[in-house]
Amino acid sequence: MFETLFDGYDDPVRTMYDALSQLAPGKEVKTAREPDSRLYGPAIFRVYHRETGHGPHYDSVAKRTKAFEYQISRFKHQFAGVLCFQNSTKEGGTGEPYLYNCPFRPELTEHLGREEFAAYVAREGIERVQVQLEPGDLYFFFTENVHEVPAVVGDQPRAVLAIFFAMSPDDDEIYVWS
Repeated sequence: MFETLFDGYDDPVRTMYDALSQLAPGKEVKTAREPDSRLYGPAIFRVYHRETGHGPHYDSVAKRTKAFEYQISRFKHQFAGVLCFQNSTKEGGTGEPYLYNCPFRPELTEHLGREEFAAYVAREGIERVQVQLEPGDLYFFFTENVHEVPAVVGDQPRAVLAIFFAMSPDDDEIYVWS
């Protein structure tokens, strides 16, 4: 599907991969694949409608899901890239993500509910930043830090194109997947 989806247009998936290549010279950015040549998806559209979002969480195939049978778990660090296509309306919750200066550690598990984590952040004085994007903006972040996407308020959904990617200092490849 992605091979022809953007025919005649600037390919936003290619834009994301090219940006990664520029940020990591000397590394080969490629869609993840398994030894039997099965390819992962190159990216994913995420559309957040009214009252949808993601509570506080972290992402790591190796550390969270412990899915060591997959090639993407071979890398030391996992990241994400998000390209904004459409924002929700600016009234109330916009669904724009918060990134916390809080690497995941097992003792955080009990605090990862929305209300519990907000109280924990306040009590511990953990810094956070809200990433406010305009359509066409692209950002990358370390998914092993806790992050969340607040629920959208209003009728206009927030739409993004997203990727996960993983890399290690001693590996010359960056694997990208969705």
